[in-house]
Amino acid sequence: GLSSCILIGHSMGGQNAAHVAAMYPSYVSKVAILDKTPAGPAVRSQTPAEEIASIDPLTADWPLPFSDRAQASEFMNRELESKLAVDYFMNSLIETEEGYAMMFSSQAMAANIAYNIDWYDRLTEIHCPALLIRAKNGDNMPDDVWEKAKSLLPNNIAREMPGTDHNVHLSHPELFYTYLDEFLQP
Repeated sequence: GLSSCILIGHSMGGQNAAHVAAMYPSYVSKVAILDKTPAGPAVRSQTPAEEIASIDPLTADWPLPFSDRAQASEFMNRELESKLAVDYFMNSLIETEEGYAMMFSSQAMAANIAYNIDWYDRLTEIHCPALLIRAKNGDNMPDDVWEKAKSLLPNNIAREMPGTDHNVHLSHPELFYTYLDEFLQP
């Protein structure tokens, strides 16, 4: 088996990577958290899972399932602000008997949002080297959250990507990989 690994997670994956690094420090040698805020409600929702509406807020108003990929592309190009977002969601489509739907479960997305809580305390439990990357002008990591996250993470390299795109690993790939390569150096 693996003796250790390097975890790199974006958005919800960044939160998952942070939790694994904190909970299993002997298995994680480095962790990269890409554009994921540790801010959230102080108390977890007590709503039972079966009572959470199966609605992903981002795709709630989308005409899902799409009849074909052309309809999906036309809709996304009209509704989404960036080509990167269009590419991401087009790559997230799967063909079902009903048409083209998102590969992620709207119930899982809704539950993740409903049950998400503030996880700043988890940052203090990460002792391996950590890379934090945010979109400098994005919505996910406002300046106050960014500064607090950096101050709580004891062994971090913090980098900012220009612009607002949440897909920090895709928005400026050369710059992203420069940061990642720097971080991965022994």
